[in-house]
Amino acid sequence: MFNSDKLNTILKAELGHGNHIVENSHWPPKCVKLVILENKFSRRYDDQTLEFAEINDPHYWFAEYRTKDGSEMLACKAKEYVNIVPNDKFGFDTCENLARASDAQVNVHMLDLLEWLADMNWPVAAPVLERLKTMGDDLIEPVRTILNGHDLIWKYWMLAALLPATQPSIIGALKPEIRRFIDNPSPKDIEEELHIVARECLEHHREQE
Repeated sequence: MFNSDKLNTILKAELGHGNHIVENSHWPPKCVKLVILENKFSRRYDDQTLEFAEINDPHYWFAEYRTKDGSEMLACKAKEYVNIVPNDKFGFDTCENLARASDAQVNVHMLDLLEWLADMNWPVAAPVLERLKTMGDDLIEPVRTILNGHDLIWKYWMLAALLPATQPSIIGALKPEIRRFIDNPSPKDIEEELHIVARECLEHHREQE
């Protein structure tokens, strides 16, 4: 995105922390490339090849990193970033943020959050499930991707834990994928008992209808 490798490094780090680009433009007369992030920078980046300034102007942006010649700039708004994806299996503080997050915020990080349901024995799995089970139809395509993937344990917990806790319409939408484990399970599916939890999932669905 930038010609400056250093600005690209900071941008990549910020996007990895969950920040988002809200503007990609320019700032005449010098700046030919301006990228503005939605939230404050997650930390201070020390790089002698760039200039840093804290503008703190609500009409423009909060802070910026720019090249020495001013031709490129990465800026951020003043909004504080709130992480909702656990960093480890004991990330209960993050789970409190997740519980308060809007559906739109959760949807942005859906696959990252679903990864914490790959093993329901992890301490954070239960609070993550409590929030995700309320997400409605936004779950359908991410869960379909998991059920069509290669991680058998992740599939198991989708069928055994998440789907039975969701709305019946979600199981209905995923019924072809679920039935495959019952009608045509692979040897590995049978070894991990996916055919059993798939049947239980559909039985639960019929009870809820």
